[in-house]
Amino acid sequence: MSKKNYRKPESKPSTEKKETVAKKEEIGSAGKSYWDKKYEKEKPELLFGKSQFIIIAVGLVLLILGFFLMSGGAMIDESKWDSGVIYSFTRITLAPFLVLLGLGAVGYAIFYNGKSEKEIEMNLDKES
Repeated sequence: MSKKNYRKPESKPSTEKKETVAKKEEIGSAGKSYWDKKYEKEKPELLFGKSQFIIIAVGLVLLILGFFLMSGGAMIDESKWDSGVIYSFTRITLAPFLVLLGLGAVGYAIFYNGKSEKEIEMNLDKES
C-alpha cells in the first residue's frame, strides 16, 4: 500500500465505551446486591433477653450469699460445745431461705417470657 492511499479510520464518538461502562457498573451493582443478600448473616437471636439475664444474675447472687451464710465457723472454745454457733438463726433459717429464693429466681428467669424485640417493634409500627 502506498502512503497516499492510506486513510485513518474515522473515530466515532466514545458512546460505545460509555454504554459498556454503564452496563458493567449496572451488572456489577446487581451482582453485588445479589451476593450481599445471599451471604448476609442475620444477627443470631439469643435464647434469653436482657431482663432474664438480670434476674438470673440476681438469683445467682442470692444463692452464693445463702451458701456463704450457711457455711460453718469454728467453735470459740474447742473444749466447750456452743449450740448457738451452729444452730443460729442465720444458718438454720436465713441461709436456706436465701438459697431457695435464689433457686426460685433462676427458675423464674428461665421460664419468664418477656416481650421480644419483634413484638416491641410491631407495637411501635402500629403506633406510627
